[in-house]
Amino acid sequence: MLISRKLLQTYFDKPLPKADIIAAKLTAHSFEIEGIEAKKGDTLIDVKVLPNRAHDCLSHRGVAKEVSAVLNIPLKKTPAVKLQKGSAKAHKIDVQIADKRAVRYAALVLDNISVGPSPKWLKDALETLGARSINNVVDATNYVLYMMGQPLHAFDYAKISGKKIVVRASKEGEQITTLDGKQIALDVGTLVIADKQSPLAVAGVKGGTIAEVNKDTKTIVLESANFDGATVRKAAQRYNLRTDAAKRFEQGMTPYYVDEALAMVAGIIIDIAGGKEVIPGIPVIKGAALPKQRTVSVSLAQIERIVGAHYDAAEVSRIWKRLGFSSKVKGKGEDSVWTIVVPHERLDITIKEDLAEEVCRLVGLEGLVGTLPLEPLIAPTQNLFWTLRDKAREVMLASGFSEVYTYSFNNLGEVELRNPMASDRKALRNNLSHGLRESLAENLKYKDVVRIFEFGSVFGKNDGKVSENRSFAAAIGFQKRKQAEVKNDFVQLKGVLDALARACGLKGFTYKECGGDVAAEIYVGKTLIGVLHVQGFEIDFDVLVQLVSKEEQYRYVAPSKYPKVVRDVALWVPMEIRVGAIDEIIRSVMGPLVIDLALFDVFEKPEEGKKSFAFRMTLQSNERTLSDDEANTVAEKVVAALRAADARFDVRS
Repeated sequence: MLISRKLLQTYFDKPLPKADIIAAKLTAHSFEIEGIEAKKGDTLIDVKVLPNRAHDCLSHRGVAKEVSAVLNIPLKKTPAVKLQKGSAKAHKIDVQIADKRAVRYAALVLDNISVGPSPKWLKDALETLGARSINNVVDATNYVLYMMGQPLHAFDYAKISGKKIVVRASKEGEQITTLDGKQIALDVGTLVIADKQSPLAVAGVKGGTIAEVNKDTKTIVLESANFDGATVRKAAQRYNLRTDAAKRFEQGMTPYYVDEALAMVAGIIIDIAGGKEVIPGIPVIKGAALPKQRTVSVSLAQIERIVGAHYDAAEVSRIWKRLGFSSKVKGKGEDSVWTIVVPHERLDITIKEDLAEEVCRLVGLEGLVGTLPLEPLIAPTQNLFWTLRDKAREVMLASGFSEVYTYSFNNLGEVELRNPMASDRKALRNNLSHGLRESLAENLKYKDVVRIFEFGSVFGKNDGKVSENRSFAAAIGFQKRKQAEVKNDFVQLKGVLDALARACGLKGFTYKECGGDVAAEIYVGKTLIGVLHVQGFEIDFDVLVQLVSKEEQYRYVAPSKYPKVVRDVALWVPMEIRVGAIDEIIRSVMGPLVIDLALFDVFEKPEEGKKSFAFRMTLQSNERTLSDDEANTVAEKVVAALRAADARFDVRS
């Protein structure tokens, strides 16, 4: 907002410092300054007023109060402007508020007005601020807007049908031509100022041409009102009318300004547009009663705790005075407690933290020293689901998979939608695998091999009620694949699942073979948690989390400082033998020195009806360096156990 230094000076008896000093102080304590410009013997300061202070500082008076506080220069003492008792001889206007979105509405008739050019002081003031001078009546309303921040409007009394103003919602088919010549078809429900026949203005946004004031106007109706901010904002956006009035109303304003601004503009117009010949009418004020001023209490101890700095009680009391806050204090020194009567225009002051902020910014932020919080620091409770989800994601990414997000809606599912978004999206999904297969099909148009995974919710019905579970699924797809490569993909999936189990703190998964599309069911102990397909898997992640929560928690053990020893064991087995059976035999006899067992090679000879498995055992001790004899003893024990398990096993090491 552009602030004129000359107009700012009218609020002070003491001369203000230069504009750059004012700008520097405002920057340090209140607002950012976007520029300083010399213009027509004046200096303009472009103040960036943020939304939290727009209700009181989008005006010269509001900024003057800030300047008074930050420079510690008292404001000029001026009597409050009040509406004078009007004459019964003036024309009458009736006002009806038919919509509660109009909080307060005041109207005043002025007879015998002489509309014409504005005096030089008024014209210069507006043109310096970048506004175009129109006539003395309109200019006066704009001047009060810039000085007080309260939007005003003037109607030509003679053009008001029925001599009645109604604040209401617009009706179907209504239109309005705004003062800038824009014709608008009003949506039903737009808040408007209307007469007996049609809308005269879009409330809080823009006036219309029907009751426009011009050089032939002799009687005017001055409007000063307070409208719901959200209503004004929606109308301004809907009709692309970004006006000074809308900018102020949409941020929220105090209804206290309504009466004062009306009195102020009436006084100016009477002075410059007719003088003693003007006959003011009896003010008509409708709407809710003015709200009571808020009181907020804060103690010195609370201020110091919130800000994290020490303040002197006497200094805090002086700050309330500089801000124009009326206050009462109980106690002395460190025991001081203030009860603040918040000025009606400071809508941002509602809690003790707001008052602490006022003290902090007025004293200055440059003196603040970093301190530890006075409140105890309590570590947040771990959410096991998110912890395990992160671990599972790391495993998948490290295994070459990419995360995807598929539709929650599907063509099949137990929970059907009343209003589906599409004919093929009429139900909530009951698994993730279906969506992953669709995603594979799309991505395989561009790549030979695709590896993807997804976390997401799936939906079903439990005793007639909709249930939601969190699932985890992965899939591998390919355009052309040899049979041996397909088997490698399947082995990779099992390897990923084993890595997932270890990452989540489980001893491992077990698998039960199935027929058809499902290759195996996945178990933790005796609990079924998912299924394994040839090209993917899906597990109930909620069940996995529950099982992990019941597992014995791992404790940290320092890694051994002694070297590892490796021994390999390989064997030929019949084609029907599963690797899991061999793994189980080895683990049952390998002993505590083996810290890792991994399958590193599979080779098949279908024509001979046999295949080869090769395992690698990693041995290590926390107490000593293992000898070759110790490692060989473990390997020989494993070989003996494998040979004893099945005479068909051809074991070598």
